[in-house]
Amino acid sequence: EDPAAASSQGSASGQTQATTENPDSAANAQQTASTPEPNPNNATAERTSTGPTSTGPTSTGPTSTQNPNATSLKFTPRSAMLVAQADTPRPGIFTAEPWGGKAALAAADIEQSVSSGDFRGLATATCVPASQESWLVGGSTAPGQSTTLQVVNLSSNAVSANIDIWGDTGKLEFPRGTKLVVSPRSTVSIPLESQVQGNQRLVTRVKANGAGLASFLQTHSLLGLTPGGVSLVHPSTRAAQVQVVPGVALNADLGAVRLLNTGEDVARASISVVGEGGSTAVAGAQEVELDPGAVFDFTLGGVPEGNYSVVVNSNQPVVAGAVIYRQGSESKTEKGKFSRDLAWLPALSAGGGVVIGPAAVERQLMVTNLSGQAAEFRIGGEAHSVAPNTTVVLPLTAETPLQIEAPNLYVTQILTTNLGDGLGIDSLEPTPDLDAARQVYVHLNS
Repeated sequence: EDPAAASSQGSASGQTQATTENPDSAANAQQTASTPEPNPNNATAERTSTGPTSTGPTSTGPTSTQNPNATSLKFTPRSAMLVAQADTPRPGIFTAEPWGGKAALAAADIEQSVSSGDFRGLATATCVPASQESWLVGGSTAPGQSTTLQVVNLSSNAVSANIDIWGDTGKLEFPRGTKLVVSPRSTVSIPLESQVQGNQRLVTRVKANGAGLASFLQTHSLLGLTPGGVSLVHPSTRAAQVQVVPGVALNADLGAVRLLNTGEDVARASISVVGEGGSTAVAGAQEVELDPGAVFDFTLGGVPEGNYSVVVNSNQPVVAGAVIYRQGSESKTEKGKFSRDLAWLPALSAGGGVVIGPAAVERQLMVTNLSGQAAEFRIGGEAHSVAPNTTVVLPLTAETPLQIEAPNLYVTQILTTNLGDGLGIDSLEPTPDLDAARQVYVHLNS
């Protein structure tokens, strides 16, 4: 899906992978823009892939594009196939038709790495299905920061939505208007720096009707003239009193947790991390007061290096995400400044799914058990265990897809790649089985 091309100063590589997982049948997979009518007993698995920051001319208003060509592919059960590989991948929609009365467990991801230039970094994303409500926790429109909202309509009918954005001081005015209409099989891009400029901390909500929309943020950072990283902000779980952000791989470059109190009263929250050695409270974050509607960042500077899930407990519903960094070499043009890459991590629900990823990057699977008892999970049918209140980290070396069976556990992948002068970093969450676990939200208005 639309990982951008590299800047004129750097090189870029991008690829899209897709897989189907249905042990009893084969499935037809298409990179297409058509959407069959939904059928809860015989559903089409349909997702859109996402991509990093565009390197084309900067626009000041929303733009809309339609997906051009469709490519049909035949998949066999538990198979993986490289759908596309190009220097400038295009946005796309991936669908897997049902077979034998079952929805295919279709999964796809995309990866781009840029070794130099303004867009230096690694950006990856799992292709996501349409949703009636998406919370995107991450991004900034402060000087040197760029955040672009992308909304994709997978259906054959127009979809309307409301866009709400919260910043440093609360809910923000949106000059273009909060209502958005997305044409069938098209993408709308809105550079947020043209709408809510000068906000260091952002949380965005896309609330759609009808068939829903697939939504994400493309972020790009410059530290003066030095590349500050690229990342994609994937949807977090909806507002809740407990939020879990897995995949927080900390080193000396630190990281932070971002929270938004979505209620009308002050929330009181505590933040802890669960790592390979157990659970640890975050210093200074045990009695945190969150004003209604304001976005807060809390540094994880006091947490030792290691692999963690961040756990937020609050007396009011909140949404959450986290960011981690990897520092590169010193800038040749700005002494004392160092290039870096970053990864925005969403809060996730418990459970497994399908994980895939390119062989060109190093992949680690992180699994967190928040219960008081040891738990078992399976990777491609092979049993593993995780102790109470701990996180385990397992390397993933195969490019083939793996089914992760991990009920009540929190699972994600952390990906790193060598950019020549340091590491690029990002995350890929598992793709859940929509045939086994599907939630429908009904909004009742009096």
